[in-house]
Amino acid sequence: MNDWVNLGKVVVAAGAVIGIIITILRIGEWKGSVDSDREDFKDFIKEVRKDIKEILSSLSSTVTDRSSPLKLTDLGRSISNSLKASEWAKQAAPSIIDDVTGKHPYEIQNFCLDYVTKGLELTPSMDQQVKSCAYENGITKRQVLEVFAIELRDELIQTLWK
Repeated sequence: MNDWVNLGKVVVAAGAVIGIIITILRIGEWKGSVDSDREDFKDFIKEVRKDIKEILSSLSSTVTDRSSPLKLTDLGRSISNSLKASEWAKQAAPSIIDDVTGKHPYEIQNFCLDYVTKGLELTPSMDQQVKSCAYENGITKRQVLEVFAIELRDELIQTLWK
């Protein structure tokens, strides 16, 4: 009878040891899967960060800084200098000053944006320069015209508040 009791103890102990080994293996397997998921998540986050940086860099390549009031970015100033937008604005301002006299600066800004994007007749040479500039800088023609609008707005406001 003692042999049966001892055999029972051995079987229970062996079962417990096997159970512990299986549990340890499952914990190891679970930990490995969690570690793998963590690595996948880290890779995902790196990819998202890269995408966000690309999006932000493409957004920052605009010609105007979206602060208030709108200002030209470095790219906008570069375009303004290469196309002589400031000089153009000085020539164009006298012919439209009466249209904006008494208006709020915001209204002058909107008027200028509408004027250069809808009402301005570009010479074929100027149109070609604007298109070339847009192409070379990876922006739209409208963005190039926004540079002219900001320069015109600044000239009109400066003239009105002298």
